Amino acid sequence: MKLNFDVSSAIAGKYEIVNTQHPIYYSKIGKFDFRTITEDEAKSLVESGSIYIKPIKKQKQQ
Repeated sequence: MKLNFDVSSAIAGKYEIVNTQHPIYYSKIGKFDFRTITEDEAKSLVESGSIYIKPIKKQKQQ
C-alpha cells in the first residue's frame, strides 16, 4: 500500500509503516508522527507491539 506521506529519513529503509494511511499515531506510549519519528521512537513502538510499524528484515547475500 502506497503511503500518503513521506516517512522520516531516520527510519527509511529500516522500518516499514503498515496498516495505516495516517501520518500521526496515538499509542499507549505517546503520540508519534511517522514523518518525523526517530529511530529510537520507532524501536519503542515495535517493542510495545504496535501493528503500524515493523522492522525491515535485511536479506542475506549469497
